[in-house]
Amino acid sequence: MISNRISPTTLQELPLKKKTLILADLHLEENAAGTEKFLNLLQQNIPPDSLVLILGDLFPFWTSREFDPEIGLTPWERNTFRFQQKILKAIALYKKKGGSIILVQGNRDFLFRSKTQQEQKIKTFGWEKCFDQVVPNFCRLKTEENSVFLFHHGDIANPKDRGYFLLRWFVRHPLLRKVLFAIPQKYANLWVYKLKNLFYEKVTPVPKFFPQLAWEKWAQKQMKQWQADYFLIGHFHPQKMVQKKLSYGKLAIVLPAWFVHFHYYEVQSSGAHSLKIWKE
Repeated sequence: MISNRISPTTLQELPLKKKTLILADLHLEENAAGTEKFLNLLQQNIPPDSLVLILGDLFPFWTSREFDPEIGLTPWERNTFRFQQKILKAIALYKKKGGSIILVQGNRDFLFRSKTQQEQKIKTFGWEKCFDQVVPNFCRLKTEENSVFLFHHGDIANPKDRGYFLLRWFVRHPLLRKVLFAIPQKYANLWVYKLKNLFYEKVTPVPKFFPQLAWEKWAQKQMKQWQADYFLIGHFHPQKMVQKKLSYGKLAIVLPAWFVHFHYYEVQSSGAHSLKIWKE
């Protein structure tokens, strides 16, 4: 069950499957190579042997309201929402067949909360048809040989990015969500898209450098708190996987974005793990 309170200290345990495939920053778009490859990955990783774990940013931007192909106010919006509906339906079908797929909330995945009785009266949530869980912050996987893997989107790795932290606080605030779920969906989506354009293009643009020291310090703290041997995040879109050995042999990793070269990380139940490229 997803916690109503979004807190940096929340942790959820993941089920152990024969293999877990970790993808970061999919940013799925219509007619993009990464979209077709993602759908192929779902088709070829037959349940119940696999868990697909997405470390945030399923689309360049989206909300978790019940998907509807006609919610846009302009032709561009309607096409965008139709495409998102197609992908969400494919994920829902994978889940219906017994597949396991979990989404860690990224900075472009908006409006996730658990269902309270009051919220059920307002709207249903599209994500419940698609994902086993939506994890608001940290999640952890323990292998058969007791290696512990910790996961997070990675958007809070740099405490000096105050503009982004303000955005994160604002869009996850319960009052804002209550308002957006109370108004008609097409207007809620339009308002959130305008908010996205304001913050991501003007207030918090994509950083031009990787905050190496801040990330190392943050990773060290989280791995100690959650007793992890490995810590994987996304968010920063490095061209190559970034690795840093920390104290006591622990390893922190920043994954390349899926939408660039289709990298993913595979963790087997035995504890074996490696970075791979999906070529199908």
